[in-house]
Amino acid sequence: SNMPMILIIGGVLLALGVLVFVLYNKKKQQS
Repeated sequence: SNMPMILIIGGVLLALGVLVFVLYNKKKQQS
């Protein structure tokens, strides 16, 4: 079944989204 692959891809996308969000907030606070 493809379920593990979907879960892995979803987890990676979620982690990237959170990382970008945190970095964006840090950059916003500095300026």
